[in-house]
Amino acid sequence: SVQAGAEGVNIDGLKVKAAHILLEDVRLDMGSLLRHNRIVVREARNAEVMMKVTEKDLADYIAVKVKEARNPSVKIMPDKVELNSEVDLGIAKLAVGVQGHIVGDDRSIRFVSDKLEIKNAGGIQFGALFAEIPLVDMKRLPIPVGVRKVVTEPGSIILYADNHG
Repeated sequence: SVQAGAEGVNIDGLKVKAAHILLEDVRLDMGSLLRHNRIVVREARNAEVMMKVTEKDLADYIAVKVKEARNPSVKIMPDKVELNSEVDLGIAKLAVGVQGHIVGDDRSIRFVSDKLEIKNAGGIQFGALFAEIPLVDMKRLPIPVGVRKVVTEPGSIILYADNHG
């Protein structure tokens, strides 16, 4: 079995404060190991992954991925995730508050909004901007895993994924 841990890794553009992986019954690509001195996992019968994301890392990601968002802030609580941001629509700047949660499956990890509050909207509609924000494309990970559990605790989100599905 192989166990590894890392801090401050970037997974599909999202900075992850801590990541831990456990692999059992592993097959490596020996060609990559011998020719390029690189470890490439071909297959793992059992793969378990844990990733921890902080409020700051999620806010930084949203600032880059949602181009209309200005100075986003994120607050993670046990039952929800709150996102606040200014939104620059060119014709107006609006204060936006979004409450939602993090979901994941075999395809992706994403923020899904439950409630959207807009101050001084003046009839402008843009709810789709924060309706769902993709965070990680699971197909881009080197080992195929799916999210099995999402835990939100004050200040961070912990994602558990495996290949048991």
